[in-house]
Amino acid sequence: MKLLLLVAALLGMGNLLPGHAQQAPAAPSARPILTHEDSVAVLHRVFRYNRRGGRFVGLLEGALLPSAIIGAANPNPSAGRFVAGAQVVSATMIAVYFVGNMVRWSRYSQRHEREVIERFEQHSAQPRYVQRNFDRMLVLATRPPRRGLFTKLERL
Repeated sequence: MKLLLLVAALLGMGNLLPGHAQQAPAAPSARPILTHEDSVAVLHRVFRYNRRGGRFVGLLEGALLPSAIIGAANPNPSAGRFVAGAQVVSATMIAVYFVGNMVRWSRYSQRHEREVIERFEQHSAQPRYVQRNFDRMLVLATRPPRRGLFTKLERL
């Protein structure tokens, strides 16, 4: 009985509150209209961001790769078979990541950037990897700025 009265009281309180449904719907948030120059700036941003990432990580892996190969080629006999196998696996992983980052670095080279911008000027289709990153960077460019840690990351 008490539960029924509580539910009825809560439902009845809805009549006391002002009617929000009768107000006009809020206007949709105005997204900025991007110009051609804005889109070209976002394309430059995509290439610069990916060139930096590929270069830094690739050079780091390039520095680690020789030591991993030397360690895998000259295993310590007292360490056991597991350690030797782990060294081979780690050297292989570093080599694969190194090659992947060098491919990334070459994909986002300045020559490819010029070609993509020329294609953009001619309104022709972009490569899929550029389009995917362009869409992501475009969202970041049109979003209102936030405070904190992510502000520095978005300026890249």
